[in-house]
Amino acid sequence: MLRSDVKARARDSAGLASTELDDELNRMVDDTLLEMHRHSNWPWNDADTNVTIRGDAVMTCTWALAATVVTTVSGEPAAGLLPEYVGGMIQLNGANTYKITSWAAGTIGISAEIIDATQAAATAAIAIQDVITMPSSVESVEEVIDQLTPRKLRDTSEKRRNRLYPNPFNHIGVDPAEWWTYGSDAAGNVELVIFPPATSDRNLRITYRQTPTLPTADNDDLLVVTGIPVKFHPVITAGLKYRMYQFEFENQATMGAALLEYREGLADMKKWAKTDAGKVHALKTRHSRPLTRGRGPVMGFQTGKIDT
Repeated sequence: MLRSDVKARARDSAGLASTELDDELNRMVDDTLLEMHRHSNWPWNDADTNVTIRGDAVMTCTWALAATVVTTVSGEPAAGLLPEYVGGMIQLNGANTYKITSWAAGTIGISAEIIDATQAAATAAIAIQDVITMPSSVESVEEVIDQLTPRKLRDTSEKRRNRLYPNPFNHIGVDPAEWWTYGSDAAGNVELVIFPPATSDRNLRITYRQTPTLPTADNDDLLVVTGIPVKFHPVITAGLKYRMYQFEFENQATMGAALLEYREGLADMKKWAKTDAGKVHALKTRHSRPLTRGRGPVMGFQTGKIDT
């Protein structure tokens, strides 16, 4: 169904002309889709991506007291990888730690804190990618899997809000075990911390909930743009009719009937998402659980019941 089809059905129900309230209906379609998104974690909003995190880079560098840059002498990663370390951290001479704000060949810019020690001779410095910036379409992160092990990393976002962040340089050499949301960057993109930091490049599979995509033209196909199955497009129409009656008419009975139709449609969508779509989702993601016998996992030949 196109956006124009939804608008036409809403107009027909109210006896409006084919071009009447066009701008208002466009906004109402957006409002309806955003409200539907807010009502539940719909399966069509789930997505995943592969992200490569870079391992620690041990280099020889020099720096000066009160400077905000570090000069690399040797051991610098390939030029194409340098931007991926921006937002991460660097530790100078095993002591002070700074955030990397820029990295061009030979020069590392650090955060606003000025360097409080000087080192004219070459000395060791370790840089790590401490923060992963997710794409702008990511609304919230649901699961992170280290594909080298492979294993699911623990989500410790809630715990991290109540205690200090650990020093990542004290834990280099241990496989990554957990992740938490660091916050967001200046553009509003979600940032993740993987802990402990990896000593070598790791490929992560990240499952996330994406922000809804809204139609921008009347000939936009709502299935293609939003991912909402065609059988639920009448729910969009019902939500649009309710908003239109609320905006244009004072007939409370008609508006109430449209609201009831909309709410019943949302209830049907939630039921479908938990049953039909939920079963498929469980086979593909973290919800799958292993065969068990009694309390523990079955070793060897599987003769126990399926633990659901």
